[in-house]
Amino acid sequence: RGAAVEGITELPLIVKADVAGSVDAIVHELSKITHERGAVRIIASGVGSVSENDVKTAHASGGVIIAFNVGTDAIAGDLAQRDGIGIFSFSIIYELSEKVQELLTARVPAVAAEKELGRALVLKAFSSSGKKQVLGARYASGVLTVGDRVKLLHKGEEIARGSIANLQQARADVKDITTEGDFGTEIECRAHAAYGDELVAFVVTEV
Repeated sequence: RGAAVEGITELPLIVKADVAGSVDAIVHELSKITHERGAVRIIASGVGSVSENDVKTAHASGGVIIAFNVGTDAIAGDLAQRDGIGIFSFSIIYELSEKVQELLTARVPAVAAEKELGRALVLKAFSSSGKKQVLGARYASGVLTVGDRVKLLHKGEEIARGSIANLQQARADVKDITTEGDFGTEIECRAHAAYGDELVAFVVTEV
């Protein structure tokens, strides 16, 4: 869990340490942690062992407990285990900071992003049957590979999506197109391509 505010996922933390100076140093160190879509939020901090109340606070907020040079009360340990609350113990601050960065990164949900693989200009539409179209095209950039997903652009605007079913260069079937020149391709796409349109091969990745 973790509250999302304006697209930012929060990692609520309860910080417990042996002395007040340690608490201050940890809070200062955690303030340096950054993430494009996440943030650390310290909801409670104090001196002494991890208590039952700390575990209840973590449970209510969906947070975790960071313990520095302190132990965990027996009742608190049992409650944390029952409720699935993470208690992470450290004696070195930079290791603590690294772990919190890791926990924050793991909590931020993945976002799908499209990465362009290759691009070509449509020169001619030779034939079409249903969703399949045979086109003449000219290489523009990147790599276009059989099986790639493609976007069909008309005057720079996406009008349909499909896939590359076949590629031909010098009248021979090829796996991919990587160099300048004209080539033939069969694509599966709902919209019909025309001279001047663009084919953009892409892949969807999670970031």
